[in-house]
Amino acid sequence: MKTVCNLTVMILFVAMLGGAALGQATVPAGQGAGPASVQVLTTEEMIRIAEDFIYQSIPWKGEEVTVKVAQSIPRVALPAGKVDVVPSMESSRPLGLVPVRLDIRVNDQLYRSVRAFFHIRAIAPVVVVRQTIQRGQAFDPGKLDMMSKDLSLLPANVVTSPAQLEGKVSKWTISPGTTLTMAMVDDLPLVRRGENVMLVITGKGVSVSVQGRAMADGKKGDTISVMNLSTRKEIPAKVVDVGRVEVANP
Repeated sequence: MKTVCNLTVMILFVAMLGGAALGQATVPAGQGAGPASVQVLTTEEMIRIAEDFIYQSIPWKGEEVTVKVAQSIPRVALPAGKVDVVPSMESSRPLGLVPVRLDIRVNDQLYRSVRAFFHIRAIAPVVVVRQTIQRGQAFDPGKLDMMSKDLSLLPANVVTSPAQLEGKVSKWTISPGTTLTMAMVDDLPLVRRGENVMLVITGKGVSVSVQGRAMADGKKGDTISVMNLSTRKEIPAKVVDVGRVEVANP
């Protein structure tokens, strides 16, 4: 996402004596030597542009969000002309120490790029285990709490809503006080070992449905062994829905 911030900056008339004014500010080709008008993009302006861009870009709006510059940004001397600053986020997850790139354009031409670093924190509710959840157990809302935590200190896959846990089970036993992440969560099996299932066998343009028995638990997309109750033979089949499997290689 890129936002173009048009700046109206104060034009400072500086006598370029011996090329020493404002340090070694670069004059683009075609400006010529000798006295020239320059303008200054201040540190405060660049920080404001970057912070505005960050607040517009991050997904956390109602939560407690803080953005602080992590390093000093030097001011930039520019030639006279229309100045645009194009910020961009150089991070897939805008939390913690985040670089923001500022492309400074003069008269629609890239003049200079500045990289600024910001500390971004977001305090938001996350799901925390209140009572022990056993391996393979569904996530009972009565065993869960919502607590506000600093997302910048947590993994990107942290669970932020109980709704994310619907139809899920625990991959392993989870102790009280644990902040849940999706790495701890597995899909609920659609078929259980020993259950009768609808076995759909497809081949040569013909589809036949027979009764089968699951020989193992299976989530959607899993291939499990299923006994065809008509032939008493076990064949591999793919779980496609609750109580329904299809022959994996018809």
